[in-house]
Amino acid sequence: MQKAETLGRFPFKASLGYPNVPARNGANLIPDPKCASIIQKAFELYAVGNASRANVLRTRTALGLTTQSGNKLTPETFERMLRNPEYCGWVVIGSWNVLEKGSFEPLVS
Repeated sequence: MQKAETLGRFPFKASLGYPNVPARNGANLIPDPKCASIIQKAFELYAVGNASRANVLRTRTALGLTTQSGNKLTPETFERMLRNPEYCGWVVIGSWNVLEKGSFEPLVS
């Protein structure tokens, strides 16, 4: 697992918007065609500052953003999503003191 992260691969279950794919070398996460654009827009709307986090969550939920099991995102889950560096293309594993640029495509800049 530690070797995978040094290669920029994410060694755990992927976050919402990234399905895990088998990979020996290179990216092991790919943007989910069903929800990646909805997540990208959520970051964009929130970053601009014209909409509250609750309003962004409400509009994205109306467009079909759900958890991987199909449930609505809670406000707490949505906040964790907005703070997750994985969406910017980073592999961050605090318990291992790991900060590596991922080999996968970031959803946001």
